[in-house]
Amino acid sequence: MKVGKEEIMGVLAAVEAWKKYDLADMMQVWTSRAKKISQLAETVPGVASELQVAAGRGYPTLTITWDEAAFKLDVQACARKLREGSPPIDVLTKVNRSHVAAVDWDKDTLLSKGQPGPDRLRIVMSTLQPGEELIVGRRLREVLGEARKAAS
Repeated sequence: MKVGKEEIMGVLAAVEAWKKYDLADMMQVWTSRAKKISQLAETVPGVASELQVAAGRGYPTLTITWDEAAFKLDVQACARKLREGSPPIDVLTKVNRSHVAAVDWDKDTLLSKGQPGPDRLRIVMSTLQPGEELIVGRRLREVLGEARKAAS
């Protein structure tokens, strides 16, 4: 296992770049994006959201929830519709484990109870580019709104 000069320079460049970032400003931008997605998604009656920042991880993750039985749409079906839409939107769920730490927030709780918790649809704000919060929010509103209408 040899580390090449390219990898060493890449790590050095990353460390130097992170030293220049204003983390408070980044958090404000991420929080603003999450609020925009929340506002758009929550225009559908019965949809709720929660912004979480796990201790020590430093990036916010937005969890979107709805009554899956009432909407006749579970988390996996919603994630599939988002992924198959245009543009494709990938979200975190139990099945779509991207190894982003946000997926494991409830790990300790689940281990103590010995059973899996509910599936959740999560969006990591640090992965969004400027303007993408509008795309994600509108698409969530569309998918969840259609499901709610069809279930009524």
